[in-house]
Amino acid sequence: MACQPHLEKAGSITDQRYRQKPIICLRCRLRSSGVGAQIGFDLEELEDLKTAVSEACLLVMGSAPFSVLSISIRLSHVAFAFTVAGEALNGFAEESLDPKTSQFSEILLYMAADEVDFTNGEEGHVKKTHFIKGKESV
Repeated sequence: MACQPHLEKAGSITDQRYRQKPIICLRCRLRSSGVGAQIGFDLEELEDLKTAVSEACLLVMGSAPFSVLSISIRLSHVAFAFTVAGEALNGFAEESLDPKTSQFSEILLYMAADEVDFTNGEEGHVKKTHFIKGKESV
């Protein structure tokens, strides 16, 4: 599943599921940067957006060995909402990141996004990360 290049419109919704692989963070980061530019984010906001997307993905990937990542993007005219959730389907992924890496990702995400929300799984790991970047809620 590759990200399809096209113009995003306010109010649009994108939901995709991927096997957990590090390349997914890069794909989401690239797509988010393009979408952010289309809704008018300046260069500094785009860098914050790319950082937040990367760290949101790493937080979920690093906290537990999920096999599938569900990615959701919501847009308004001036805001970008991103959600990544881990799912354990058909077994688990082979490995997760060091917990210290996850803590650092959480700090960077709080610095880069305007609103941040985490949902923890039964074992205390981060199962879902949601953030908003922009001037209003999406």
